[in-house]
Amino acid sequence: MISFHLKFLLYVTTFLDLLLFYKCQQTCDQYAEAAGNTQVPNPIQCTATSVYYFTPLEESFEDARKTCQDLPPFNGVQFDLVVIESQEELDVIVTLPLRLSVFYRLGLMANSISNPTWINGAPYTLGVEPPEDGLCLEFSQTTEIPAQLVFSTCEIPRFTICEPSLPYIPPSEACNEIKSQYFIPEENADVQISWEDAQSACMEENAKLATIQSLKENLCLFEKFASLNTFWLGLINNLSKKKFQWIDNDNSAYRSWCDGRQPPLGSEGCVVVRFPSEQTTGCFDLVDCDESHNFVCEIQTGCNEYCLQTLTQSISKSLQKSKNDCASCRIE
Repeated sequence: MISFHLKFLLYVTTFLDLLLFYKCQQTCDQYAEAAGNTQVPNPIQCTATSVYYFTPLEESFEDARKTCQDLPPFNGVQFDLVVIESQEELDVIVTLPLRLSVFYRLGLMANSISNPTWINGAPYTLGVEPPEDGLCLEFSQTTEIPAQLVFSTCEIPRFTICEPSLPYIPPSEACNEIKSQYFIPEENADVQISWEDAQSACMEENAKLATIQSLKENLCLFEKFASLNTFWLGLINNLSKKKFQWIDNDNSAYRSWCDGRQPPLGSEGCVVVRFPSEQTTGCFDLVDCDESHNFVCEIQTGCNEYCLQTLTQSISKSLQKSKNDCASCRIE
């Protein structure tokens, strides 16, 4: 049996490792600044969930992949052609400052008409079907016409969008490595309530409103609760610090806003996640805290009773500071 002191040492070591990990993680803005001082031209665009690099030259599909892969890695992750797994991500990309009337190469070569997949193995769900095998996906937009997806010959030179390449995670497998349990209290299974009442209901279970701090957590909640369509998240607008933050103070920067942009920092309200269709992985939306929505609670599976009580008390103390102003779910 592991002694108390050894357990304590393991916890401290893990905590220090996490501190070092977060300290060493590079933000998109830091990467863009560093890239501006290297051999990489600096057409880098940062969003809440990713970093995109727009190539300055037109190239074939294979040459474009090599250009992406030759970029300096972002936090240890190699770049490749962009993969757009949902309509929300496409909506985000088209809001970026793009060259108009120019075709951009994407990370999909249709080796099979019946089952085209992105280069990371993700299924293709954007609707436009390839007319024949061997074609590559691209898109273009003008001031008059929104983004249009088309398939064309892969050898035609096109501009390209690169992003850090991550392997596809099927939603059915996304929950496997997550150290949280998500649930809806039985007495609230079909209840829609305000943000404050939802957080109180979770705290009565020694839990908190669900947070989405990574793509894997996003996919896990999609797999389990997409049928709810919309539910409250544990994300609040901290007006004093001028940022949105998770109620457990996790410093994850993962955000997936529905229109691709964070609401203005002075905006009052609380955050829900919406799953408008089976072809999307969900997006965040700022709404009035008094609206009635479903909710999902989260509890750490590796947390004992004392840990749960401490976490609940900590969250309660943070929220108590703004109790008189809780209708807008913000911390002054």
